[in-house]
Amino acid sequence: FGATYEREFNGFGFVVGGGGTFSMDREYSSPFTVQSDNRQEFNGYAQFRYAGFTLGGAYSYRDSVLETFTAGQDRDHEVFGAGATYAWSRYAVGMGWTRGRYENGFTFGSDQYDVYALTGSYVLGPGITIDALLGYPSVCPHGDPIPPGKGDGKVGKMPPVAQQSLMAAPLKAAVRVA
Repeated sequence: FGATYEREFNGFGFVVGGGGTFSMDREYSSPFTVQSDNRQEFNGYAQFRYAGFTLGGAYSYRDSVLETFTAGQDRDHEVFGAGATYAWSRYAVGMGWTRGRYENGFTFGSDQYDVYALTGSYVLGPGITIDALLGYPSVCPHGDPIPPGKGDGKVGKMPPVAQQSLMAAPLKAAVRVA
């Protein structure tokens, strides 16, 4: 289910909305699949606009994404963020922040990721827009922390990683594909 409400008056506009999904007693093709039978997802968002400025935020929660073999324990995800844009003529610039909290699937503990972003867009014509995004995540795409550096000019640089062809990897060896 879901709903959105949008309203404009005296140059001020706002949009609010949200939704949810529910799935119960799902069937799986493998008896070894450890997934939740009672998964629920909810989200909500709001935007406020005035004189070219837009402020907004969103929240999403996923309950029982993955169940463990221990009864009563499941893995949940929570993501929320906020942002602002300013639009004029055919241009728009913005900035935003998003935080994700994820309970790990087969490990103990949780992970939290932050992403900061600057955005820009230009309208070429009706229905055609060029967008740009410059983001600063708190972890690399593989989930490893980005090193902060030590004042040595190497801020945010990952150490060199030994690489080899997948074909050169020994048979049955654990490898990381990047």
